[in-house]
Amino acid sequence: MKLLVTAGFDRSVLALALCELLRRSGHCVDTVLVVTPYSLKRLKTMLRQRGIQGLRKVARKLVPLKKSGAELGLQKQFLLENDIHYTSLKAWCKDNEVKYVLVKNLNSFRSINALKQSNPDAVLYAGGGIVKSSFIEAAKHNIVNNHSGPLPEVRGMNAVEWSILLGHEPSITIHMIDRGIDTGKIISRKRLSITKGETIETLRDKAVISGVLEVVRLFDGLTDLNDIEKEKNRGSLAGRQCYIMAPAMRELLSKKLKGSHSD
Repeated sequence: MKLLVTAGFDRSVLALALCELLRRSGHCVDTVLVVTPYSLKRLKTMLRQRGIQGLRKVARKLVPLKKSGAELGLQKQFLLENDIHYTSLKAWCKDNEVKYVLVKNLNSFRSINALKQSNPDAVLYAGGGIVKSSFIEAAKHNIVNNHSGPLPEVRGMNAVEWSILLGHEPSITIHMIDRGIDTGKIISRKRLSITKGETIETLRDKAVISGVLEVVRLFDGLTDLNDIEKEKNRGSLAGRQCYIMAPAMRELLSKKLKGSHSD
């Protein structure tokens, strides 16, 4: 299949892993759309949503990957374990002769024009902000997303964290993107285990890694998205839309994780 992958920043582990593993499985990644994290509007939005501590965490993701050291997160360890030594989507695209398009917004003219020129069989969303109708229509409604929570129960931000606080079994959901917030048809679900010593950060990393592996599994040998069975998503009729978790709620969740595990 010809694929287009989006990314929220150039060093996105999620996007790098998807691009390389899908290439190895025989798919053609034709274009990578990367949203620059340095626009003033985006920085203001992140500051408003995440606060200064959250902005610092985002900034750390932009730092080049170190190839050794106990401080490596699970996502970066996953890259190394799979022999993916790229730290930049731009470098990966150059080596694999893939179009690399840097945009300010996924809904911009430049982004949609690149999407139309690519005319992919499917778009794999690996970050970059909310996509609007113009992007969805240009993609012919063939956009696949990895959601770090159970759908339709928990939609929106910090889904893996909220799923635990709200008493749902933590899981990832692969689904189609439509005009709603995580309301598109469901393709696959996969449970996430909580182990002893789990933290919010390790659980989120597990969700990302699990989502990558599930997408690669689903696309193995796939030639048409219509060949995948999809389940209707009751969306806002059955679930709850969640937002960035406040620091106090994160403290409660951390205490809850210390006191329980499922393995």
